Amino acid sequence: MRAKFTPRIRAILFRIVTVCAIATLFSSLRTTTKVDVGTAATAVQSRSVAARTAETVHYQDGNLELLAVYRVTDGQLESTATPDYRRIWELAEATLPAEALAHIRQLNIVTDGPARTLAMVHRSTTEHDAWILSIDPAESHDVLERTLVHELAHIYTLDEADLTSQRTNCAGRLLEIGCARTGSLLADYADQFWAGLPEPAPYSESSFVTQYSAESAHEDLAETFMFWVYGDKPASSAIAAKYRWFDGQATFVTLRAEIRAKLQLA
Repeated sequence: MRAKFTPRIRAILFRIVTVCAIATLFSSLRTTTKVDVGTAATAVQSRSVAARTAETVHYQDGNLELLAVYRVTDGQLESTATPDYRRIWELAEATLPAEALAHIRQLNIVTDGPARTLAMVHRSTTEHDAWILSIDPAESHDVLERTLVHELAHIYTLDEADLTSQRTNCAGRLLEIGCARTGSLLADYADQFWAGLPEPAPYSESSFVTQYSAESAHEDLAETFMFWVYGDKPASSAIAAKYRWFDGQATFVTLRAEIRAKLQLA
């Protein structure tokens, strides 16, 4: 049976469809999948409503099950979170600087079992400079802790001021994920360490901290940042050069100091 709609209902439905924001978003997960170039669509009536509404993320990985969605406001997880899922946010609080937590507007609890998808971040389509963090509680505490550090690097290098998904007429550095704007940290990193390399690049232990970091310039940046934060010894002069690049970036130096203090790393 076909449903009949009044002119008012049809107008509302038309407006919902037309204001859906569909954006290319970015994800990262270590050792398992490539960048999740997914789409997030949110039907809203106004920006003030959007700020209070959870965004829908469509994941490329068909095996990924969405277990729960929680809003985060000013670094605080909403009170409806169950104790088990609240512990995930408490791990983020124990690992990441408060300034970084303030950029997260939504926590998605997802799973595809252990040792597969770890976590990812998506840029919000309704709030400027805000992110959706998806994380799999099936992973161990230590794995999730390091993964959060990896994701933090994406939050500070893949925002709207640094990267656009538009690949045509790129005035900055053209990458697999989009166009890194001139002067951005990602563009500078790619110019320094990915000149002439395809994405993905051939993996070698002397060039990359993990096999996954050879997938793309932005994953290499995030993986190397994670190793640098934890003080893992560089395996080669090439990786040591990447560490020195981080040493020269005030934003990353500050983040590293705050994370190491929180984790009580000597």
